[in-house]
Amino acid sequence: LETAGCLQIGWADGSFAGHCHADRGDGCGDGPSSWAYDGWRRYRWHATATEWGCRWTEGDVIGCMVDMDEKVVSFTLNGRGEEIGMGV
Repeated sequence: LETAGCLQIGWADGSFAGHCHADRGDGCGDGPSSWAYDGWRRYRWHATATEWGCRWTEGDVIGCMVDMDEKVVSFTLNGRGEEIGMGV
């Protein structure tokens, strides 16, 4: 990360239209067609926010994975996931 600020990092499917509402702050994870991790506010996003994960800092590395067979989205912070409270 180049900043520890407010970001939502994740994935979107083909019906994602978050960029159409960027003026009101919508982005990845804010609707039903995308999934995101926000380490500044410690939320995971998929239409709504749920408190989750660890706070990130500048220089951290965020992993963002999708298992298409299992239909699972997962995230890591500096290579660590479930062991730091960031389970699926």
